[in-house]
Amino acid sequence: MKEWYSISELLAAGLTNFPSSDKGITKKANRENWRKRQRKGVKGKTFEYHVSSMPSFVQEALCGKLIEPKEWFTAFELVGVGGLPTLPSNVTRLATKNGWLSRQVKGKRGVAFEYHYSALPFEVQQALSFIGTSEKEWFSANELVGLRGLPATPQGINKKARTQHWEKRSKNGVQGRAIEYHYSSLPEDVQQALSIVGISEIDLLIHYFNTSSLEGKKAIMATAKAMANLND
Repeated sequence: MKEWYSISELLAAGLTNFPSSDKGITKKANRENWRKRQRKGVKGKTFEYHVSSMPSFVQEALCGKLIEPKEWFTAFELVGVGGLPTLPSNVTRLATKNGWLSRQVKGKRGVAFEYHYSALPFEVQQALSFIGTSEKEWFSANELVGLRGLPATPQGINKKARTQHWEKRSKNGVQGRAIEYHYSSLPEDVQQALSIVGISEIDLLIHYFNTSSLEGKKAIMATAKAMANLND
């Protein structure tokens, strides 16, 4: 069953009581926080959206039924996702070591676990499209001060940027030599921190109320606490 739809596919579906332009669908998707991912093989910011996050009448028109959002993933499904190990046994070991929220797979005999998305590493949640990366791509030295071990002054940030050849540009609308840096050239741990910052409170609220298990809710609250600590 098809689960991901581009804007052009939604327009072609001829849905009633639905926006009839690219811009209208994009606004509706952003307003209602549809789950999205970058379209594979397409350059630029071109997204497709998961049907489970669309309004019920759209789900029924596209699939003939309401779609239950997938929240639990087996080790086989997580292999290689977001930098995870490439063997299911190693994914299971990592899950055990880090205490991922797990449950027995329904209908499976023996020990067969699946893991709740909210307990997975941030980069894995991003790869599964549960959490989007920040729309912001360029950051000034002032915004990067002290983040994940970076220097504590703008001057120190700029010196580090020159040494490591960060991609840079002049900051729009600012006079003088105001520079900002593209996140893709920053250290990996800084990129991860900026991705966490990109998670909105609305994202977390939606994940919280859509998660039925108490353990899942606790994991999401831990994410919220990590965000608060990062922003302090």
